[in-house]
Amino acid sequence: MRYIIVFLYGFFLSTTANFAQEKEQINWKTWEELDQTLAKKPKPVFVFFEAEWCVYCKKIDRVAFQNPEVIKQLNKNYYAVRMDLNNTQPIFFDQQWFYNTEVNSKQNAVHELAKLFINQPEKGITLPATLILDQSFRLKQRLFSYYTPKQLLNIL
Repeated sequence: MRYIIVFLYGFFLSTTANFAQEKEQINWKTWEELDQTLAKKPKPVFVFFEAEWCVYCKKIDRVAFQNPEVIKQLNKNYYAVRMDLNNTQPIFFDQQWFYNTEVNSKQNAVHELAKLFINQPEKGITLPATLILDQSFRLKQRLFSYYTPKQLLNIL
């Protein structure tokens, strides 16, 4: 009987510790949420464009976006948005609707909103793509490559 009580005590103690140590995450916003929060309280914006097929996007997500200091900086100083380049849902942002008009004609159809922000005249659209905008939503920096947590912290 004593062993059962000790076992149950240890089990509950470890379960409580796991809940207390839940990992903090970046507070990602949708475009609609960003629109609303910018209207109430302007703040710099961090936008990350990704796709299911993008290996470096997944690596940034796995390495940089799991770094506690990066999470802290983004949550404290920025509104963060992430967008799947191939999103097929309409998005209402800045009093306008944006669509993925290529969805029925191309395999990796690119959403209009992504085209608007990350299309490079000389290269087209490349991933990973990150935008950093000031609190007035003016472009400060565009990144089109992989970055480590240390590199991202230097940029932020």
